[in-house]
Amino acid sequence: MPETSSVDAAIGRYLRQPDSESARSLAATGEAGVRRLLSLRFGDAHEPFDNPIPDVSSRAAIDRWSSALSIVARAAP
Repeated sequence: MPETSSVDAAIGRYLRQPDSESARSLAATGEAGVRRLLSLRFGDAHEPFDNPIPDVSSRAAIDRWSSALSIVARAAP
């Protein structure tokens, strides 16, 4: 299972630049990616994770988080 730091890096990379290469990296995180994304998006607000996309509108940010969740959910159902 990938370490949290590498999972965070893959998540942040995808959220900043949602392209096919970053999507493959995110999918490769597998179950660790699913757990971390769900934890970040819906879990404990105290977990350390800087907002990787502060300059993106609220709507675009929601779309990117949703897309990221979809990618990891398909990779590790």
